Amino acid sequence: MDWLMRPLRGSLNGYAQFLGFSKLLLWPFIYMYGAFVKVPVMQNAPLLPPAKGLESWPLVIFSHGLCGGRTAYSQYCSTLAASGRVILAIEHGDGTAPLSAKWLLEGNKMKISSEQLYLKEQEIDWETPEEVSKFQLRQDQLLFRRHEVYMVHSAFSSFVNGTVNLESIDGEKIPLDSWRTPDSSSSPSVNCTSNIALTGHSFGGATLLSLLSTHPPSEEYSALPISKMICLDPWLEPLASEDPTPVNNESTSPVSSLVINSEGFTLWDSHFERLQRILRGWNTTELLTLVRSQHIHFSDFKVLPLVRTAEATALQTMICNLSIAFLESQTGDPPPSQRTPDIHTRGMQIVHTGKTADYGDGKRTSKRRLDGVLGDVVVH
Repeated sequence: MDWLMRPLRGSLNGYAQFLGFSKLLLWPFIYMYGAFVKVPVMQNAPLLPPAKGLESWPLVIFSHGLCGGRTAYSQYCSTLAASGRVILAIEHGDGTAPLSAKWLLEGNKMKISSEQLYLKEQEIDWETPEEVSKFQLRQDQLLFRRHEVYMVHSAFSSFVNGTVNLESIDGEKIPLDSWRTPDSSSSPSVNCTSNIALTGHSFGGATLLSLLSTHPPSEEYSALPISKMICLDPWLEPLASEDPTPVNNESTSPVSSLVINSEGFTLWDSHFERLQRILRGWNTTELLTLVRSQHIHFSDFKVLPLVRTAEATALQTMICNLSIAFLESQTGDPPPSQRTPDIHTRGMQIVHTGKTADYGDGKRTSKRRLDGVLGDVVVH
C-alpha cells in the first residue's frame, strides 16, 4: 500500500505547511521519492482465525504525533500486528496530519469530499485572541482527538458485530466474513469489549493521557475498556491539567502503563520532571529512556528506503520489542526491560560535553548527553 497520503498534491501542501518550506523545494521529494515508497502489507486482507489459545484477537488503538498519519508509524504498527494483534491506526482529522482526506462512496467509486491540511497556531483567527492560551489550538485538538478515539472504537466494534459495513478507499472488496462474528453464541473475531491497549507517540502520547484522565466526551459513549497504555516520547505541554490523573472507572481495572522516552526529552529538565510527577499518579510499569535516541526515531521517517541507518533500525526494533513484551505481560511478570532480549539496562547519569546554557524554562543546549552507548536503556 502507499506510504504517502493521496492525493500527492495534498501531501505536498500539508508538508509544506508543517515545515514552512516552499512547495517548489518539496515537490521533488514528494513526487520523485515519496510517491514510490510502499508499506509491505496486503491490502484488504482477510482476518486469520485467532491463534491457538485465543478466543479473539486483542485490540490496540494507535494515535500519531504532529505531522504523522495512519502510515507514518507503519514499522511500529505492523510489528505489533505481526505479534498477534489488530491495530487501529487512526489518522486524526484535527489538523495534525499533513493531510487527512474524507472519502465518500459515489456510485461504485470512492471520491474525496474534503481535505484537511496541517494547521499552525498562527493560522487560526480567534474571536477573543486576548483570552487564548499558548496551547489553545492543541487543547482543542485533544478534545477533537478524544472524540475520534471513541468514534473509531464504536464504529469498529459495530463492524465486527456485523451491524455496519465498511468501504475500502481503493474500492476493492473487503472479505467481511472473516472479520465478523458468525452468530451471537460465537466469540467475536476481535475483542473490543475488554483489555484494549492504547499507544501513541508525542502528541499521541498526550492524547492518551488526556483521554484516560477525562470522562467520555458525551453521553453516547461509555468508558473504553482500556487495560494498558504505551506512551512513546509523550509531549506534555498541551495538557490542560498540570498533573492529570486517571479517572476512576468502576467497570475496569487500573490501566498499567509503559513510557519510553527519547534522550532529548529526558534531558529537557522541566518536561521530564513534569513527566515523572504525572506518572506518580498512574499505575506505571516502567519509565525508560533509549540512549542516543531522538524524537523522530519512534516514527518511520528514519527507517524509510535510502535514508535508513543501522542505528535507526536498531532503535526501532528495541521500541517494538519493549512494547510487545509489555503487551504480553501478565500480573506479577518482570517489567518489559527485564523480559526483552538483547536489552542492556543502566541507571541515569548525565555527561557534560561542553558549556551548558540555561534559557530559564528548563530547556538547555545539547551540550549534555546520557552516559552510555546506543542500545542502552535507562531505567528510571
